[in-house]
Amino acid sequence: MLGVAGTALASPDEYVSAGRKPLSPRPAWMDELAPTRRGVLQLAAEGSSTRQIAAELHYSEQNVGYHLGQLMEKMHVRNRTVLVARAVQHGLVDLPHEG
Repeated sequence: MLGVAGTALASPDEYVSAGRKPLSPRPAWMDELAPTRRGVLQLAAEGSSTRQIAAELHYSEQNVGYHLGQLMEKMHVRNRTVLVARAVQHGLVDLPHEG
């Protein structure tokens, strides 16, 4: 994956497995993230689809989409993949480890 000016970006798994610490400082709103949004973000980071997140949390798919959209807006990203990568980099979610 390439970032600005062709520099390589690590995937979330590579970022964590390389032992990197979360980015800092992070915006204050990240520390005040509502449990609802944190749950949606965690399940997205685990690879769950919108439908799976909705079923797991007993929300509508539209509600899950709304929360993901709000998170993307706050993090200034345009897609779910980058949303999850930023969440990992900021220490907002834990990725499942195979082992």
